[in-house]
Amino acid sequence: MNSAILTKIIKPAYVKLLKWALVFFLLIIAQIYVLNFFSLEFRPNTVVKPDIVLIFLFFFGIRYSQLTSTLTGFASGFFLDALGGGMLGLHALTKTVAGFLMGYVPRTHKIHKIVQFCLLFFTISIIHDMLYNAIYIINTELGFWRLLFVHSLSSTIYSVFIGSIIYYWLKR
Repeated sequence: MNSAILTKIIKPAYVKLLKWALVFFLLIIAQIYVLNFFSLEFRPNTVVKPDIVLIFLFFFGIRYSQLTSTLTGFASGFFLDALGGGMLGLHALTKTVAGFLMGYVPRTHKIHKIVQFCLLFFTISIIHDMLYNAIYIINTELGFWRLLFVHSLSSTIYSVFIGSIIYYWLKR
């Protein structure tokens, strides 16, 4: 079907959302299957990989409203849970909270400084990772500082690093 016919049938705003939905679906597949090749293993039980779904949820949240980014966070987390296995609902909860927090980021199409981007994304990412890891390891003997420094901070730094590269590439 021709894209011109598709835009006449479906409103242009919905076409944008369908494109974003396709991007998020491809990112979820990449998060589950491809990013295992880019993971870093610090200890036998500590594997760190960037959260590209969260990175693009941040870029999505910059452009759209708080409600839209919250619902997108829930949908992407739900599909990440459903397709990736693990604790059902954990990604949905944490991505929903991250999407909601992104509603407080200024609604500009571009964040003007990379430092501002990194600080905002670091804040949202560390909250996301702390919440995820706190629930995921609730029945283990890991302490708060180990949770913060070994699991959450390393994953957040890796995600911010990848996100800043993408931000720099998109800004050029």
